Amino acid sequence: MNIICVVCLLVFMPGCAQIIEPVKVIWGSSTRALEHARVDAISQTYKRSLNDCFDAVVSLQRGRDDQMANDQIDNDPAEITVSKGHFDIFINNRKKHHIVVMGIEGNVETTEVGIFFSQPNLTTVKLEITSLSSSAKRKVAQIVFDELDSRFSKPQ
Repeated sequence: MNIICVVCLLVFMPGCAQIIEPVKVIWGSSTRALEHARVDAISQTYKRSLNDCFDAVVSLQRGRDDQMANDQIDNDPAEITVSKGHFDIFINNRKKHHIVVMGIEGNVETTEVGIFFSQPNLTTVKLEITSLSSSAKRKVAQIVFDELDSRFSKPQ
């Protein structure tokens, strides 16, 4: 009986990707909807490495400020500068070049916003910010692009 079940599974489930995606949807870590919404993404291009841009976006998350404040207290308590983090990082996948954030102020806590990184050439990085919520997408785009505009230059 076990052999028949295994054979049926092998016949009806020909690829791992077909098995993994429904599990991701149930678990809550599927980025398929955000990837499809990339056609309406807000995008900017920067003259910097992908890792630099990725790290700059990660630095905007909540919780990092607490650690930075503790580090500053150890060095000089008189010079503590704490800024509020802007969102929570739900998925941080440097290998696949995307970040999914949640907890955007003024939106439902579980609203997801995807930040996708691509490298059109060796010297530039393109960021695409997308969400099923246009309000959350605009807010995250403003936060991220304001930060990156202050740190990096744009290609001419």
